[in-house]
Amino acid sequence: MRRVTTGKTILGPAARPGAGRAGAVGGTARRAALRAALIAAIGLAAVMAQGESGRVDQVVGGNLRVTFDTLGFPSLGYRPIRVQVAPLVPLAAPRALTVEASVKSPELPASELVVSQPVELPPGAAAVETTLSLPPGSVGQCVLNVLENGQAVPGLPARAAVPLDLEIGVPNLFPRVLAVGASGPDFGELAAALSMGVNLAQMPFGGPRIGGMVGTRTFAWRPRSQLPRRWIDHSGADLVCITLADLAALRAEDREAFEALR
Repeated sequence: MRRVTTGKTILGPAARPGAGRAGAVGGTARRAALRAALIAAIGLAAVMAQGESGRVDQVVGGNLRVTFDTLGFPSLGYRPIRVQVAPLVPLAAPRALTVEASVKSPELPASELVVSQPVELPPGAAAVETTLSLPPGSVGQCVLNVLENGQAVPGLPARAAVPLDLEIGVPNLFPRVLAVGASGPDFGELAAALSMGVNLAQMPFGGPRIGGMVGTRTFAWRPRSQLPRRWIDHSGADLVCITLADLAALRAEDREAFEALR
């Protein structure tokens, strides 16, 4: 078993308001032409992003409401798992917990990767947020747990394992694009433009096994309030799109998240 302790605990309210629409381009682009296409594409009607795998789970029990957000790019970068822990009844004394993600690969059934992070709920806290960062290549069934004194929290229901997959991006054709804004944009026109004339079956990817892992899921969306606070958690994306207004608001509201984009 390989164990990694990671993430940073953030104390504060359950959520921070986000505002603005995703639009102008930030981060690093592969090509200047892609930037122009992005500006046009993300002005379309809002739809759900198609580039992520994972899901959002919420469980209630043991005087806790716990939300696990495993949505992320199926790429070779770090994969952040966002966790929010909120007491159902205000606490009179601190409560020490540990959030944990364990991943078992189907190809290495005897091996297990465990990433954990201590979380302390102080008296009067509305919620605590933290991030578990799974190392690159974390593929398989991901089980999420909340522990107290080394044991599962009594009364907190078990969650079904989350399947985490992996796709190898096609260089210069399908960059991973993260849009930041109040609502998710429609990347349909950009996806069609990037895919035009591309036949993945005819491209050399190093054999059938690697070729089967190649994909075109390249787009994802996050509200400003959910951006990671460490740069490694952006390592799965090639490009981040955010308006100048949202960027200025992020700098004022959450300096760590702002620095993570630089």
